[in-house]
This record gives sequence, C-alpha cells and structure tokens, in this order.
Amino acid sequence: MNLGVAAFFLMGLIFLLPTKGNATHLMGADISYECIGQCTVRVFLKAYRDCSGSPSISAFPFQFISQTPGCGQPNPINAWPAQTVVEVTPVCNSVSTQCSGAGGQLNGVQEYSWTRDYDICSVPNCVYTLQWSTCCRNRAFTYLVNPGSASIYVGSTTLNTGIQPCNNSPYFTNPPVPYISLGQPITFNQGAVDPEGDSLVFSLGACFESAGQQVTYAAGYSALQPLGPSWNVSIISQTGDITVLPQPGNVEVAGLCVYVEEYRNGVLLNT
Repeated sequence: MNLGVAAFFLMGLIFLLPTKGNATHLMGADISYECIGQCTVRVFLKAYRDCSGSPSISAFPFQFISQTPGCGQPNPINAWPAQTVVEVTPVCNSVSTQCSGAGGQLNGVQEYSWTRDYDICSVPNCVYTLQWSTCCRNRAFTYLVNPGSASIYVGSTTLNTGIQPCNNSPYFTNPPVPYISLGQPITFNQGAVDPEGDSLVFSLGACFESAGQQVTYAAGYSALQPLGPSWNVSIISQTGDITVLPQPGNVEVAGLCVYVEEYRNGVLLNT
C-alpha cells in the first residue's frame, strides 16, 4: 500500500508547491478489497491528489495480474462507478485550501475513490496481485529525481481465490497525513485493520513507478530515509505507528511507502 506524506510547515505550503502549469498532482494511493459473498469481492481503489495540480485521475488501468499459470481475469460484475471525491486536508475550518477554489491559503489534498465488484468463482484457485499505475507524482517532492515525470504505482495487494471462506484484505481506516509542522516530531498511524483479525506486520519499503521499477531517489534519500539523512523516520512493525523526528529548519515535501503483511497461523496471506 503506497501512502504519500508531505512534511513541511503548514503556512509555508503555498510558497513551496508550484501552482501554475502544474500537470502533476499525485501524493499517494492504495488498493484493498472486501468479500461481499463467497463468489464476490469488492475492490476499493483510492488515490490522493494535491489540489494545486491536474484534476484528472482515472480508475484505469486497474489490473489483476495472475501469479498462477493459466488463470484469466475474474469477471467484472459492474462497471467502475463515478468517482467519489472528498477533501482530507487536516486543517482548521478557518483555513482555506485550493480544493474549494483558486486563492486558497494552502494547496490541500483530496481523496479520490472508486469501487468495482468481481466474480472470483469464475477463476477458482488463482492468485493475483492487484495493481494500478498512472502519471504523475507531485512535482514538489524533494526525495525524488524529476518527481514531476515519475509515475505512481501500487501493486502489492494479493488476492487468492482458493482461500475458503473468502478472505478480506487489510485496509486503512485513516487517510494519509499530508502535513507535518516544521520542526515538530509526530507519531501517526494509518489505522490498518483486518476484518478476520489476522496478524498484521508493518514495514517501510521502496516506492515504485511501475512493476519492478523503483522510483529514483535523490542523493541522500532512500526507502528507509524518505526525508533524507538528517530526519529520523521509523515504523513499529507490530502496530504500524510511524514516528517522524524532523530536523529543525529543514523543509521536506516527500513520501514514504508502507507495506502491510497479513498472516494467519504463521502463513502469509496478503501483502
């Protein structure tokens, strides 16, 4: 699951992010699914947009990538419905953002979400990874080389149609935290839960542009140092608590990727 996190001083954001001719916009994304019945799963795709960038985001090209030889695509039960858009900027009501129109004090962040149902009984005993990718990431990101031309990719969620009864994937209950006050430590949690109560293990990992292609990190940045060498970012594997200890005076607009593994009786079911 790929989460975008921007770290910077709130009132300085309007000066940090470009607002003219900006076709880039993506700050994060994730995929999960829910068992509606033994034969039906409902896929949830969410993407997070910087409101100063392009408003165009699409659920396509979402794909099921088979890990099992001979398995085709599960039959879709319906079309992708119209997207749902809500603002998730964690600011006071007195602060305006560009999500509600030009001239806002801050750029702001919107969550775009889509759902679609699939018949998994049409593809018994098949294992898939669910993936989605599109261009482009937020141009203001400081942790990447040429971030405005980098695509965003999520492709770790696993679906095994042979598990009986149908197994739900873990999912996040909290949107990504897009703003962190400059110079202030913070601990936050995305609220990942598993409907069956399976054990979850959390870790930081590399972000990807496409299947098998990691993003190109800028010098001094990496998957485990997403805010650079002078910042300390850590995650507790048992709880998913992410702690950021910032370097006073430094401004970062960056991202990190959080991976959630689902275990049942010691066996890995989902990533």
